[in-house]
Amino acid sequence: MTFIKSIATSVFDKYATFEGRASRREYLWFILFLIIFTMVASVIGTIANAERGALFFVIKVILVIFALPTWAVTARRLHDINLSGWLALIVIPLRNLTLGIVTIILGLVKGNIEANNYGELPK
Repeated sequence: MTFIKSIATSVFDKYATFEGRASRREYLWFILFLIIFTMVASVIGTIANAERGALFFVIKVILVIFALPTWAVTARRLHDINLSGWLALIVIPLRNLTLGIVTIILGLVKGNIEANNYGELPK
């Protein structure tokens, strides 16, 4: 799955879809997209000489906009490793506190190669 296809699938096609499974590649491409998008917003804010408070506000707005698709893709990724998607409610806050350790773990753990409780193998 390419970067653009993964983002189109994760963000736009499955914006709030908590059912099914997400491959490691789809999940990691989405996380990379969030990092790049936030960094670009920060650079634009810095170039525009925005005040520090305004810059943090813009980044917070971006994170709020992408909160639902982030929870959705995290839930689908948890489904891929045969865990409950409800753990995404715990994983998202932990990811911010542990500087991405949970994200890395979710990205490295290999999903089930056969159908599991949450559906067929993602394409």
